[in-house]
Amino acid sequence: MTRSPHWLTSQRLLFQAPIGSIASPDLAVAVCNAGSIGQIAGTWRSTEELRIAIRTIRERTTAPFGVNFVLGFPFEDQLAVALAKGVPIISFLWGDASRYVEQVKAAGAVAIQVVGSTEDAQIAEAAGFDLIVAQGHEAGGHIRGQLGTFVLIPPVRDAVGIPVIAAGGTIVLKKSAK
Repeated sequence: MTRSPHWLTSQRLLFQAPIGSIASPDLAVAVCNAGSIGQIAGTWRSTEELRIAIRTIRERTTAPFGVNFVLGFPFEDQLAVALAKGVPIISFLWGDASRYVEQVKAAGAVAIQVVGSTEDAQIAEAAGFDLIVAQGHEAGGHIRGQLGTFVLIPPVRDAVGIPVIAAGGTIVLKKSAK
């Protein structure tokens, strides 16, 4: 694991979802300054837009933040920018990002893989990811699995020995049926 940062041991660690253009630097800064982890999407920004976004976040907070990349779309140039600028958290979703782990960790960043199944979580752990985000089907958008968050989390936690963050909406059927 990359040097374990102090924030990674929090029992109530919250990550803001890096939802496309909605996840602006302003939102990431507000989330960071509230004591959680703010993130922006890197995939659909140009390299210059990403440089500016990273600079904006750094000017307004000293808290750790992340940049997310969606597999299936070109992002290698943007990833290079994020790593060169020392972004402390790099996350990937919508596929197996194992081939990027070494590069991310060599830059000193925490490597996170979003998964939708126990099998994906085991692959991510074997590849060397520091943290897993287990995303339930309720999350919408670019999702990996078909299970709800409450169903997905227990088997993922049992299957891996690295930290797991729950993601996606949560519903309780008993209450939603009323």
